Amino acid sequence: RMNNTKEGHRLLHDVCNHWVHILALMGFVLGCYLDKKNYEKLTLKCSEGKVIAELQLPSSPPAPLHP
Repeated sequence: RMNNTKEGHRLLHDVCNHWVHILALMGFVLGCYLDKKNYEKLTLKCSEGKVIAELQLPSSPPAPLHP
């Protein structure tokens, strides 16, 4: 039981000593997660736009890339 208390204090001490590194890592992970969610949302909007465009103009030929 005494060993468990020492480990708890050591963990708390390590967190207090390295809180900047922990916050930076958490911020990086949160940023990656939000970036992925935003990318998925933008991809979905782009796909919906292409589907709507195909439904509205099914018989029109595609525009040439170089006039």
